[in-house]
Amino acid sequence: MLRANYGLKQSTEEFGYILQAACYAHDIGNTPFGHFGEDAIREYYRNNRELLFDRYKLDRKNVNYEEFEGFEGNAHGFHVLTNRERYKAKSRKEGMSNGLQLTYATLGAFVKYPWFANGIPDAYARKEKYGFFQHDHESVDALKKGLGLVTRERGGNRALVRSPLVYLVEAADDICYSVVDLEDGVELGLISFERFENLLKPLADAGGGYGRIPKGEERSRREALRGDAIGTLIQQVRDAFNKYESEMLTGAFDRDEARSLIDVIPAAKIVKAAKQLARDEVFTERRKLRIEVAAFEVIGGLLDNFVNAALERFGTSIKGKSKRLLKEMGLAEEPSVDPKADTEYASMLFATSFVAGMTDTYASNLFRQLKGISF
Repeated sequence: MLRANYGLKQSTEEFGYILQAACYAHDIGNTPFGHFGEDAIREYYRNNRELLFDRYKLDRKNVNYEEFEGFEGNAHGFHVLTNRERYKAKSRKEGMSNGLQLTYATLGAFVKYPWFANGIPDAYARKEKYGFFQHDHESVDALKKGLGLVTRERGGNRALVRSPLVYLVEAADDICYSVVDLEDGVELGLISFERFENLLKPLADAGGGYGRIPKGEERSRREALRGDAIGTLIQQVRDAFNKYESEMLTGAFDRDEARSLIDVIPAAKIVKAAKQLARDEVFTERRKLRIEVAAFEVIGGLLDNFVNAALERFGTSIKGKSKRLLKEMGLAEEPSVDPKADTEYASMLFATSFVAGMTDTYASNLFRQLKGISF
């Protein structure tokens, strides 16, 4: 459809490669302990606002503190892809001197919320989601120019219009969440096969693989049910994309309300019910509680160490412990010789990103070491 409508010479497979790369990267900005880690980072900065401002005499106009109090994994993902990872390319794209040097098309398909923390459109205000840190404005400008992304007035704020391909990445995530997570729940014995079957059966094609498997073969029926359900959802998403693609290009598709392709397909209610069932039954309350407690303790403790060490670089002296922490992060003791963190804001973001980029296990082990609990 895209090739026919726009006279494109690229092969169909090339669009698939772009989406595949963006899907692989879509959670790269996730914090340890998932969304609980995000909440823990926000909580740390909300609780320590005045302490940090007073202790380090921070410039209230230039530290973009709202980004830390509303820390967003999506913006961190863009930061990692375009800044933190340091791929040594022979030639670099304008405005993107670091990062993985992904194509503009891939980055465009990755960015779900193409605006800054202080410019969230009204349609997305309830979600409080944003996709860029101010630190990365040069990369944002380069992406905008490289893709020809248009800017629209949205709810009193100037925001970029999403790349149409990001809607397909978002749909892929929703499909996995609504179908594959439920299947995992059946595998783990958290959800009965009957509930799984009753919910997804309307999506399974009666003439497909699911309908030909004897009722006694539960595992085979489950796998076929999953495959047929995903196939149906892909077809519906494809049709919706074809229908709304021109509106996506102009920003009209979600100008007045936050909409995804899943919201406008015939199976929207089934997908919503499946996601709710996964939240209620697969991600059990007891496990969530343990993770939440661990996240706030571990993330808060790590930030207290690394953020203070990063900001001590701007004072008159640096403690011995802070010097070791700076070395652990890969930060120079003199901010003037370290362009990746030469301001208080950049230094805070570097330390926060360092913690946010950890795995659950690494964060937990490092926290115990810093507390003297283990060596």
